[in-house]
Amino acid sequence: PTLYTVEVLKEQKNELDKKNRLKKLEEAKELALIAEYDSAFEILDYLLKSDENDLDALRSKGNKLEMKALRMQNDISDEEVQVFFDEALKCYEKISKIDPDNILNLIDLGDHWSNKENFDIALPFYEKAIELLKKGEFTISHKDECEEAFFGKSELLREMGKEKEADQCKKEGVEFFPTSILLGGREE
Repeated sequence: PTLYTVEVLKEQKNELDKKNRLKKLEEAKELALIAEYDSAFEILDYLLKSDENDLDALRSKGNKLEMKALRMQNDISDEEVQVFFDEALKCYEKISKIDPDNILNLIDLGDHWSNKENFDIALPFYEKAIELLKKGEFTISHKDECEEAFFGKSELLREMGKEKEADQCKKEGVEFFPTSILLGGREE
């Protein structure tokens, strides 16, 4: 085979690996949604074994750990719930070391600390995400990330008893994305 043929074959293999990886991430997501967490973690651990810095797999694992903690908090001990939250935080912190401006991770960290009712720790994560989004930056979807960041921050402010600031945050989000139903905007 020629050098060109070898390169084409390598590219095709990489494309197949990417498709398989995305399929595995989607499979883990579906499993977690039906509370098959152990199976979801097996898939994510498999992906992380092949690339320990796979940001999508790390984020997905953190999200699934947190989802499990929240769903099972009334059925297991506080210590067990804390283990899931701690493991989720390790995933998010690893992403932060690799990509400190990863907007989805900043939102996840805001959500994480908000879920743990550490509102003062959560707020700066939402604020940094919003700051980056206002500059036009995003990880996957500018619109979705704007909704998540503004909504997360506004709900957090509401939890802190800051109703006016919460309403102002949603208003700012709608000004930024007028078609956001989540933030109270109008339909397209």
